[in-house]
Amino acid sequence: MPRPLTPGLEDRILDAAQALWSAGGEDALSMRAVAERAGTHPPRIYARFQDKQALVRALRSRAVERWRARISGARSLRDGLARYLDFAEDDAFEYQLLFGPGFLQRVERSDEGRPIEVLKRALAAEQGGAAEDYANAALAIWAVLHGTAMLQREFPAGSDRSHFRAACLDACELIAAGSLRR
Repeated sequence: MPRPLTPGLEDRILDAAQALWSAGGEDALSMRAVAERAGTHPPRIYARFQDKQALVRALRSRAVERWRARISGARSLRDGLARYLDFAEDDAFEYQLLFGPGFLQRVERSDEGRPIEVLKRALAAEQGGAAEDYANAALAIWAVLHGTAMLQREFPAGSDRSHFRAACLDACELIAAGSLRR
């Protein structure tokens, strides 16, 4: 009969996995490394997470909560978009976990952590109508936003980066304004 999980062990496992992911992305994440960092043994991890992908999905769920907390309370569409870019810059590995290559395989629920759903609701709240009316605009905004999020790290800190970000935010606002003229 398997031993029950030690209280707090799951949090320690996820904290260890998060630290490893943040330090080096998926390449830094192995069950053995997580166990060592969490102060346990790999079989104890497998008792909770079937495999590495299950651990990554749980880690992603935590990251979704941090991302949502970062963008919540935005005073306007532009403020929310700027918060999104800030998250991508400040937490680059977390951003990769959420929206980097292969992210759709890490999503557990249909709209969990999907910016397009968040954008559709934000556009409907700001401009009126149903969220589904803004599907194309939300997709276009996210394409511009995600491209900027991925590229902004390439610009050295300073005016080039701030101009790049401002151009992204301006373009997103133009797309949102154009979505009113269907």
